[in-house]
Amino acid sequence: RSTDAFAALPTEILGQRYRVVAWSAGVNGPSQLAIGAVPAFDGDTTTPTTVTITPASAAGGRPAGIPYTVVLNPFDAYQLQSEGDLTGSLIQADRPIAVFGGNRCANIPTQETGFCDHVVEQIPSVSTWGTEALTVPLATRTAGDTFRILADQNGTQVQLDGASPESFTLNAGEFAERILRGSYRITATAPILVAQFSNGTQWDGATSDPFMMLIPSAAQFIKNYTFGTPGTGFPENFANIVALTSDVAAGNVLLDGVAVPAAAFAALPGTSYSSAQIAVGIGSHTLLAPNPVGLYVYGYAAFDSYGYPGGFSAGTDSP
Repeated sequence: RSTDAFAALPTEILGQRYRVVAWSAGVNGPSQLAIGAVPAFDGDTTTPTTVTITPASAAGGRPAGIPYTVVLNPFDAYQLQSEGDLTGSLIQADRPIAVFGGNRCANIPTQETGFCDHVVEQIPSVSTWGTEALTVPLATRTAGDTFRILADQNGTQVQLDGASPESFTLNAGEFAERILRGSYRITATAPILVAQFSNGTQWDGATSDPFMMLIPSAAQFIKNYTFGTPGTGFPENFANIVALTSDVAAGNVLLDGVAVPAAAFAALPGTSYSSAQIAVGIGSHTLLAPNPVGLYVYGYAAFDSYGYPGGFSAGTDSP
């Protein structure tokens, strides 16, 4: 009973510079990252990729903060595991690569919280990060969700606007971890990467367990999505939707072709957006609105869960 999901990124939008969000090691699993090398766009499958990794924590004999280099042929994969926390690790390559972060079986938010689950996300390159994230609490959870906010640049000022407002400054590779209740607007003076974590079922007694889900910048919202749930194994599935309040009021936010009732939404304080937690059935679904919307998909089973962003623009002409 250990599941997670991620939004798989097409090779056309992969980058060459990354910082990793993961989860700290514990009794049930190491913190980990993975790198995948891809062939050149012209089809060349022989040119290697040189990757320089600066781990945020000592890993496999590699000291923290000391860069080292590996050479990968197309379709090679490289995994690094640490008994510390690889969040904030810097990865740079001379050609585009795919990067993943997570933990083999994480207890969240503390080692004492049962039960552990595999958590993973594919990490977008730093060039696609943004400066504003709009968060929505996970349905059925009653004691808040865990968030990590990662900075790429020194002196990044971060503002949390919600039930417990806060501001702080992060340097390159540093992150803040908070348990937040309710919706928040997270803004920064330089690009940040935000991840939302489902806590273990013992945290509040809800049917769930840990998963990791990236929260793309509001500037990366798109107008339409096709998304799906697992075909079996997860009786409870949800879509968290963030849409312009004007589109909500006009009945223009369509889930599977039907307007989501305005009563299902709550205003996101300090913004022109509203958010909703909508239960969805098993299978494929669509979400459509006249203006860009945010979508986060997740589901629960006994001591199991999954979550992923429903999609996002990578800053190119196509989502």
